[in-house]
Amino acid sequence: MLVAFAFSCSRPDAVLPDRSAAAPQTAAAAEAALVLLQAKEPEGFKMVHQVAARYHDQTWLMTGYLLGRKDGSFRVSAAAAVGPRLFDVAKVDGKWEAQVHLAPLAERLDPKHVGLSVERIYFLGASGPLQRHGEYWLSQSAISSDEELDAIEVWRDGETLAILRKRFLKNGKLIYDIKYEQLEQVESHWLARRVRLVSSYGFSLDLEVTDYNPRVPIPDDKLHIYRTALVRPEPESGWATLQRE
Repeated sequence: MLVAFAFSCSRPDAVLPDRSAAAPQTAAAAEAALVLLQAKEPEGFKMVHQVAARYHDQTWLMTGYLLGRKDGSFRVSAAAAVGPRLFDVAKVDGKWEAQVHLAPLAERLDPKHVGLSVERIYFLGASGPLQRHGEYWLSQSAISSDEELDAIEVWRDGETLAILRKRFLKNGKLIYDIKYEQLEQVESHWLARRVRLVSSYGFSLDLEVTDYNPRVPIPDDKLHIYRTALVRPEPESGWATLQRE
């Protein structure tokens, strides 16, 4: 049942983007404002998403439950829109874990792709300096840890510095395009209620945030998929596929 993936909490106060403050006019002012904005991001959070994952002509509707930390560790659990648990995927201290609960799913939708997509949406950023591009602030940097990609661009609102778009590239070619919509300011940081990721390989992911709690401590034991699991390492990929004892 989907109840296993829900959590009870009051929705944090949310407001429309605040554009009353003066927009940063220089790159130095924007960098200083971004440091303050990032300092207000939560150390740990929970999210519930309604998810549509598409690959060519197939679509999977899911409810996704995300536990995340500011250090980049996270866990995603997914259940069918009406039906059983589908999979868990996690990254803890740089190491990946995955568990498929519905075997036929693994032949059609690899949860590792979902995990990588979630990481790109919520946890990967560009380290380069902000540069003004029309109405936006743009930051760019190289990616050395991913054979599939070699560069990232992060586009931010020219006034609020909220992330509006991320572009992941390989040899100058756009591989993943992520857009953030329906932005809300929640406890001094920004939340996109809708996110869409589109890849050049025919895969797309549409997320709608239906619940969000930014006041949650997330210890490692909540992220690991099975603490008593048998782990089958995959040295070529850096992943560990977990099986129950």
